[in-house]
Amino acid sequence: MREPRRVLSLLAAFAFVLFAFPATASAGSSEELVLPPAPSCATPVFTTAPIINSDGYNASSPEIGDGVGGLPTRVLMSGVSFESGTVSIDEVITWDAHIDRATNLDQDNERVLFEFSLDGAVVATSALTTDLVEGPVSAWEIDNLGLVDLPGGADAVSIVHAGGTAAINSVVVTGVCMTFTPTPVPDPEPEPEPVCDDDPATPEPAGGCDLEPDPEPEPEPVCDDDPATPEPAGGCPDPDPTPSCDDDPATPDPAEGCDLLPEPDPDPDPDPTPGGGDQDPPPLAITGAYSDTMAASAMILMILGGSAVFVARRNET
Repeated sequence: MREPRRVLSLLAAFAFVLFAFPATASAGSSEELVLPPAPSCATPVFTTAPIINSDGYNASSPEIGDGVGGLPTRVLMSGVSFESGTVSIDEVITWDAHIDRATNLDQDNERVLFEFSLDGAVVATSALTTDLVEGPVSAWEIDNLGLVDLPGGADAVSIVHAGGTAAINSVVVTGVCMTFTPTPVPDPEPEPEPVCDDDPATPEPAGGCDLEPDPEPEPEPVCDDDPATPEPAGGCPDPDPTPSCDDDPATPDPAEGCDLLPEPDPDPDPDPTPGGGDQDPPPLAITGAYSDTMAASAMILMILGGSAVFVARRNET
């Protein structure tokens, strides 16, 4: 009869603690049947409602173990997946409570970890939670398991029991809080500006490219003395003749006019004697030979003159 009374007293204590003194958010244990604290985050990624039945045993589901007693060893967190980035496992609440826990002292591996998979292959695992303390009727642990890097992301996350013992080591994960930080996406490299060059990696402008050098521009038509310069379409007027003093009436005179009379010659024989002034030339010295010549020339002129007079008079008669 003493055993049923013990069960009833435990249930009464459980009800009193549950409604009068709810558990706080910290790791702990109790000699009474108590529920674990609720997750502290606003939106947990996983929860399990803790339930103790009227017989004083844990009736929560899922309850996992290390394979003994028919309990599952893992549970899939439905709808939880991550892209490339980092997951912070901020809070994991593990709990166990039943009337036989005070005598089951071989439960030394009530721990779990998280397994991240992608396309069916495990890509990362977390650290293990802390083992629940043995002996008390109720016990819970609140763990921060740190960061898990997921370079390629994960499409499935499972809670996996630590296993490795011959005991049941049953445990219930009542709440999980995770924070995800995606891998920063670098800004894309700017597209190169379309340009006409010899680099095949550079896009061409929409209108294409003509890399032939531009022809030299044609010289502007102009009227000048350069034979390489084209003349205007209407031709070029004859250039104005250069003003000049000459006998050509088509040639314009210079602005200062022209005087075509010859300038008088300067004195061809300036007086070389000191004192200046014009001087009569000295008389010529007539030599004997020059004198004879002059006399002969005078004789000839007289004869010719006389003959001309004779002819003239004869013609008169």
